[in-house]
Amino acid sequence: MLQKFQTRSYHPVAWHGPIPELLNIEKLRQDLQQLNRAAIDLALLRSVPQVVILHGSADRIVSPAKGKALAAQLKCPYFEIPAAGHALPFTHTAHCQAILQAILQAILQAILNQRLNP
Repeated sequence: MLQKFQTRSYHPVAWHGPIPELLNIEKLRQDLQQLNRAAIDLALLRSVPQVVILHGSADRIVSPAKGKALAAQLKCPYFEIPAAGHALPFTHTAHCQAILQAILQAILQAILNQRLNP
């Protein structure tokens, strides 16, 4: 089950290698089984000051349509990364980092402007 999940998560990038030793395999297995029954708590997500959705265009775990729908419900930024799957923070690290760094810089600049121009 874990091998299949990892392969699907990394698609379209090929995943090679063992499952890292630091993972709690039993907890991961339980979490994967619960995903089919899980629901997103929109109220909880709306309480978070800044939500940003990064989504791979080739995600086989959660479709891009679901990511876009969630972004619309939360009225938050949505970034779709071409040729990336579900594991895009691992397969497209630099792309994800660039997006998040730009967002964080904008937040910090807004805070700075607020303090300089009360």
